[in-house]
Amino acid sequence: MGVLARMLAGALAVKLCLSIILMISAGLSLGLNFVAPASDWACCLIGMCRPDQLQAEGSYKSKEQSLGVLQGALRLDSANPYRWAEYGIALDERGARPAAHKFFDRAAELGSNTPPVLMVAANHYLLDSQPDRALELSKRVLSLTGEFDELLFATYGQLGRPLRDFLGTAIPVEKRPATAWLQWLIPRAPESDLIETWSWLRAHGCADDAIAGSLTEELWKRHSCRNAAELWGDWLGSERGDYLRPELLTNGRFSAAPRPGPFDWTIEPNPAVELSIQNGLQLTFNGGENLDYKNIRQRAAVAPGTYRFSAVVESKELTTNQGLSFRIYDALSATRLDVATPMVLGTTPRHVVEVEFTVKAPVCGVVIQLERRASEKFDNKISGSFTIHEVSFRPQS
Repeated sequence: MGVLARMLAGALAVKLCLSIILMISAGLSLGLNFVAPASDWACCLIGMCRPDQLQAEGSYKSKEQSLGVLQGALRLDSANPYRWAEYGIALDERGARPAAHKFFDRAAELGSNTPPVLMVAANHYLLDSQPDRALELSKRVLSLTGEFDELLFATYGQLGRPLRDFLGTAIPVEKRPATAWLQWLIPRAPESDLIETWSWLRAHGCADDAIAGSLTEELWKRHSCRNAAELWGDWLGSERGDYLRPELLTNGRFSAAPRPGPFDWTIEPNPAVELSIQNGLQLTFNGGENLDYKNIRQRAAVAPGTYRFSAVVESKELTTNQGLSFRIYDALSATRLDVATPMVLGTTPRHVVEVEFTVKAPVCGVVIQLERRASEKFDNKISGSFTIHEVSFRPQS
């Protein structure tokens, strides 16, 4: 198993070499023009370097001799998938691609759990215009490791096929590769492809909060705010409550840990503020800083119309002339919409703060954010507590 030992020792070189191979537009030959590999480099040991790319060595043999050596090595070590792969590569280099099929097939059979072997076999079939066989092998790679995700996904994207064709064929019905595929698609694919892929993930039990959050965040960035909110509500299932029916905020009592994405609370920690769940969310300020606080927010999709935001809050011994209020503003341009609830100061019993406003086109979404602006007074370090018991944001008929 000499070749195998050297392959393992040169793992990083193997990965680099294989990455170059599957970049179809460039190809291995072009990639290796940028380096001068030694003949004992891991990639060259399995036949992936051209003679003119090798460093000059007296031990280098002609193609005819190398083919004979490879054939002899294969007979002596016929259970080694690398031997079969390197012989197939040698045949490819000589233009005997059809003759190489059986060697790559045998290499993939013996190396069915060996990603580098499967990768070179997949490359062979791609170059031989047998994409279905190549996708079958690459699907196996994705089931085994995430090391080649970016490379394989980029290759899929260059094949010119509808993305749905890869679901369950090139992409295994397994959570890790399936979510990795959608994550790769998110900044690249049209919305229709993203939604179709998401539906496939859900149908096969591969979806989770993280990928749902990433997808809704991307739809929000594309100004598809309502579609993003509806997707999120559907994902919440039985936990959605009255979300979008007609409530526009989720987790209104802070009773659950926030999920990732725009449609739950983003709560950024601050060393000057202690957070706790006590019949809502309680913020306790330690009196050490003049905080400019904007660390709690959630987004909501809106259409033109009249809306009312309200919150049930209370406070205890909040100091300074700057208290806390909820600000609601247009996510794209605060100059189009920017309103706030009355500021809460000092000690107040549980009560409602609210604001009603009109949204005009072309607003897509708004941000609801708890804020405390820094005070300009000498006595400006805030202490005390502020509790949010419940929030609500609804359209008004």
